[in-house]
Order: sequence, then structure tokens, then C-alpha cells
Amino acid sequence: MTVKILNYAVNGLGLGHITRLTAISRQIRRLALVAGIHTEITFLTSSENDDICYANGFASFKIPSKNSLAKAQLSPHRYRKIAKQWIWNAVNLISPDIFVVDTFPGGSFNELFDVLDFGQKNVFIYRAVKPEMALEAGFQSVLKGYHRIIKPNEHGVNDSPVPDFATERTVDVGEIFIRSRNEILSRSEARAVFDISGDAIAVYVSVGGGGDANAVQLLEVFRSLARKHPDVIFVFGAGSLYQGHEIHASNIRWTQRPMIMEYFHAFDAAITAGGFNTVNELMHCGIPCVFLPQERKYDDQFNRVHKYANQGAGIVANSLNIDELSKALLSVLDSKAEMSAVAKSLVPRNCAIDAAIEVLSTQVNRARLEHSRALLTEAAIHTMGFAPQEEYAYCELLHAVDSLAAIESSGISHDTDTVQKLTKEWYLFARGNNRTIRDVLNAVRMCRRNHNVILQQNIHTTMQEYIIQNPINPNNIRIPSP
Repeated sequence: MTVKILNYAVNGLGLGHITRLTAISRQIRRLALVAGIHTEITFLTSSENDDICYANGFASFKIPSKNSLAKAQLSPHRYRKIAKQWIWNAVNLISPDIFVVDTFPGGSFNELFDVLDFGQKNVFIYRAVKPEMALEAGFQSVLKGYHRIIKPNEHGVNDSPVPDFATERTVDVGEIFIRSRNEILSRSEARAVFDISGDAIAVYVSVGGGGDANAVQLLEVFRSLARKHPDVIFVFGAGSLYQGHEIHASNIRWTQRPMIMEYFHAFDAAITAGGFNTVNELMHCGIPCVFLPQERKYDDQFNRVHKYANQGAGIVANSLNIDELSKALLSVLDSKAEMSAVAKSLVPRNCAIDAAIEVLSTQVNRARLEHSRALLTEAAIHTMGFAPQEEYAYCELLHAVDSLAAIESSGISHDTDTVQKLTKEWYLFARGNNRTIRDVLNAVRMCRRNHNVILQQNIHTTMQEYIIQNPINPNNIRIPSP
């Protein structure tokens, strides 16, 4: 079984939409592999940061962003004409089983109205939107075209309006991130990347995705703040969309890494705008913040950061005055232990897997997916220290062992704990004998194929023999005599 999924991410000043869809797609791939389902996951995006898809193993098809029109000297009318036709043709050629859209249900210029009628299952990721925008007739009416509406909550709330006809199709999930906090680098590993000593105070400063007109001004303010605190290391996260000059100093590190969350454990505090992704990622990782919310057409950053500040996870700065920012930063650093604990408690888990189940269940039996989720515990993956491709191979291995256990004659108890235990045990045996996950996977498949013979033997001994044979050749592998 193959499920084709096409994600549609419109991005302008920030990176939230494509990052959120990548996070969900990563969990979809994991779940599907454990369930024995092949997925073809692609992206159609106007984001200038589509390298985040590549970094996570997904293919993307790129159209120019609206921000690029002036530099390219392309008129808005001609852009809409080309882009609409290009999008319609692309979706038609890819022919997805599931079409996933984030935040803008009709697209950024109503390009999706006809696309939603192409016959696939349509899923809308409904991040909180300002009421005055969400209540527009066009926004609400296009929700008719979606088979499932997923609302990522913040503080357990996403009160963005849904019309009565769509209530039964709407589900709530928690915050969604590209990584969970137990997946990212340790404090020492992350600090080594930025050349920060273990006892130094380190502060992350962010200008969001970097596409804002005031990004240069913000960075200059942060440079002045760094001069005021020469004993603090500042890591300037300019964002992938930033095109201005870089800033360097003895206590300033510069980065435009697309998945900066992987390094958040390096920091004692952060100064950040109020976007959904960055704020919730920082809270999830326990990084107390000085918040600098910015005005957005659709996203209420002020409401978001005041909720966290009121709970004691940070402080909202009311201006870019250096003295005020300095006072706020020192206050956060003085209370970092308490604020960090509050932040972690407010955003305790990454709910991307919940969204992934809701997306996949439009085409796949939900019970099958819930069984995969039970096998795919964080402990089963995150403690193993896998590279991305090894991680996916381990998901395949979980499916293979689960399928073997389902054969009554295998002698293996078909329960979650046993499948997880055997998968880990056989993988560690292979690693200890200089073998790979693929070697274990092939060995398990051979056990499944020859289970009538293996029945008469000790399956653990047989598996070890199969794993050690190198290379394993599924066509002529030796079956031990009974």
C-alpha cells in the first residue's frame, strides 16, 4: 500500500508553515513505516526556506514567494496567472491521496479553490488566526472543501472559529514542533557547535524567519545589547530568509541554521519575537524568554507571549530601549531555573504525532495507526542515537518484528513490550557484532519466511546466526537444521 501525501506551504516573512508541515510529515513517515505502509511525501511551497524539507528527507517543488516579486521584476498579476496554473498542474500530476494545507485554507491568492475538488482527501492545519481574519466569509466558506480540520492548541486553546457544518470534521491537538526536546543535542554538544564554554552565560536572540523589514534594525539593537554585556555570549539567529549583513564580535555568534531548535539546550535564555513555532519550541525546551512580539495580519503574537509571561515563563519587553531590554534580560537570567521549569510544564510534549495520525487516518484504518503509535514510543527511538535514515530503518524493523510476532507459530508473545524489547535486543546484538539495522531487518524477514523451520528451534539463537552471516543474502541464506 502506498499513500501519496502532498503538503502545501505558503510562506512570506516567516518559516512557520513549512516547518510545521515538515514536523507532521516526519511523524507520518515514522508511523507509516511501523504500520508497513509506503508513503510518498512531497511539498509544494513558495517558501524560500524549502531546504528544511531536504534536511528532513523530503522532496519539494518550489514556486517563487510573493516577497521575491519586486526583485524579480515580476508583476503581481502575471505572478498569479503563472502560479495558479502551475499549482493546478502540479497537484494534478502528483495526484495525491491526501492534500495538507497550513493556515491559509484557500491559499494566499485563492489558488486552492479548484484544487480542493480534485478528488483527494483534504486536510487543513488550522493554526490560531486572528478572529477578524478567520471570520471573513471567504475563509470560512472554503473550509467546506476539507475532510479534516486539525487545530494545534496553545495552552490547550485554539478558539479560531469553525462553521457548524465543519464541527464534526474538526479535531484538536497540542503544540507541534520539528523536534521533541529529548531528540535535540545536549547542552555540551550544542555549545560545542557555537564554541561556547560550559560555564558561560549564553543567550539566543531571534528575528524570526528573517524576512521582516525591521530585521536589520533588530539585529543592530541586539548588537548594542551585546556590547552592554560583554560577559554574555549572544547567538544571533538571523533566520534563513535574512539577506542583510552579518554581525560578528568576540561575544557574538552568527547562525542561519534552518532547524535552530536542535541547539536550544545550549542557551540560558532567549530574546525572541512571538511567532508560534519559535516561542513554543523555546518553551518546550525550557528556555525562559524576553518577548518582543510583532504585529502580524493573521497571527496574534501579543496574545501568545502575554499568556506565557503571565504564567511566569518570561517577560514581555515594551520597547527596544537598550536599558529596558537589559533589565528584562537580567531579570530572566536571575530567575532562569524557576522560569525554565514553568516553560517546560506549559508545553510538555510535541504533538506532531497526534496530527500525523489525524492526517493518515483519512486514508488508513485508525486502529492500525494507534497500534503503530504504541510501538513507536519515544523511548524506542530517541534513546538509540540514530541518524535520520537509521531511525527510519528502525521503524521498518519494528514493523518486521511485530509481523513476526503476529505469526502464532513464531513462539513470540504478540504484545507491544515484547516487540519493542526484541527489536532493541536484536539491534544491539547486531551493533555489537559490527552489523547494521538492515542486516537485522533482513534476518527478521528470513525468520518470517521460514517460520515453520524456525518453530523447531530457539528463535533468539536463529536470529543471532542470521544477523552474523555477512552479507545476508535473502535468496540463499542457510537455514539451520532442526
